[in-house]
Amino acid sequence: MNDYTWPESATPKMVKKAYGNKLCSYTICLEAWRRGLNVEIYDPIFKVFSISDKNKKVIFNRSKSQLTSSLAVKITKDKQVTREYFIREGVPTPQGAFFEGYDKLKPALDYAQSIGFPIVIKPLDGSLGEGVFTNINSIDEARDIYLHLIEKLGHNKIIVEKFVKGDDYRIYVVGDKVGGAVKRIPANVVGDGVSTVSELIDTKNLIRKKNPFLSKGLIKIDKEILQYVQNAGLTLDSVLDENALLFLRGKANASAGGDVIDVTDEIPFQVKDVAVKAVKAIPELSHCGVDVLYDDQLNIVNVIEINSRAQIGVNMYPTNGIGRDIPSAIVNEHFPNSVLNVSLIKNNVIFDMDSVLNSLESSAIKSVSLTRPRLNTKDFIKLYFTLDDVGIDMKAQRSIARLASRHSVFGFVKSSAHKTILLVCADADKAKEFIYESNKYFSFENALKKHWLGAVEYSFNIKSERLI
Repeated sequence: MNDYTWPESATPKMVKKAYGNKLCSYTICLEAWRRGLNVEIYDPIFKVFSISDKNKKVIFNRSKSQLTSSLAVKITKDKQVTREYFIREGVPTPQGAFFEGYDKLKPALDYAQSIGFPIVIKPLDGSLGEGVFTNINSIDEARDIYLHLIEKLGHNKIIVEKFVKGDDYRIYVVGDKVGGAVKRIPANVVGDGVSTVSELIDTKNLIRKKNPFLSKGLIKIDKEILQYVQNAGLTLDSVLDENALLFLRGKANASAGGDVIDVTDEIPFQVKDVAVKAVKAIPELSHCGVDVLYDDQLNIVNVIEINSRAQIGVNMYPTNGIGRDIPSAIVNEHFPNSVLNVSLIKNNVIFDMDSVLNSLESSAIKSVSLTRPRLNTKDFIKLYFTLDDVGIDMKAQRSIARLASRHSVFGFVKSSAHKTILLVCADADKAKEFIYESNKYFSFENALKKHWLGAVEYSFNIKSERLI
């Protein structure tokens, strides 16, 4: 059974619209916005944004800030060059070499034999675990995978390295501190004595879809999974015995269907220290994700690679354990004197991401600055009114929106011919005034009133009829 606690500042209902590639940008901007910092967004896919105060401005590309230089990015994208920096600075890392194209197949296989099996074969500049094959134990298997990377996956530059034992960890380093550490377990299913392997995969994917980060890292049946199932003497239609554990991959990336367990408080200091040392080995590298293999039996640590623009959701939304507030650590690193308005978290107040990104679809708008939140927590209320058999036209909805702006009310109104829904969020006195003036458009006497427990956007929107 999954047992987890995720950050209160970024619950699923707060980040629902940002699942996937927008998660890093959204959660970092949300943290900065709640601190009253200036937040400016530059593109409709929410890739580039800036955070600033009176003294400085920092530009981000998702989780990577401008404090990480283009040189650092270039180094970390090349796994072999990264290895050379590690070796130079005494960071433990597996032995490996780079090979390119069909012509280097024989040298690659000769090298594999020279370092001894098992080995790992992976793309030189791959990401998210794509194309990484581990624990390869024969020349024939190595040849097949090398050619598969070129012919099927389109990778011409390939790394062959010594396979090292150890559990897989993603450690997020901010400055010279560890912001979070998770143990990553390869994609797997546990039998119930009734369901087939294929059905168990489908069931697990349904659970993952509820996780803000893992929802985009579903278990997808491919060559590697089919090989693991076959090696276990099974097929996708086999019924797995109750409590039997079947691993489906060698690599443990969450994006490839792996599970994530927070170990920030349990992982030895030695492992954290090696991760920080690895970051310092790369010049002009700020915060990033460090992939580590740690054998706790032999107490051996190896750094596999560094991701300068790592997904922070892996540390925020574990399958088990405490989700770490990485956005807070990042904003603290850049703006240590900024102060968080905790009432915005308490009341589930977020900024209106969709409106911002939609406006940036127009080539005439180059950037959008978020309106700074001003929220008095005293007597703050969120009321949800439903009026059946009452419809108001678009003109009236716009008038209500203007009233909301005048009274500093945020929420939304949406109406069809037979129903009107109104969300009112404001200090009690302002909400009372707004409701009183709105009565000119319809009466609230027969409205069904509830307290709104969900997230609310810091704006007042007119919702389309189809959302009702």
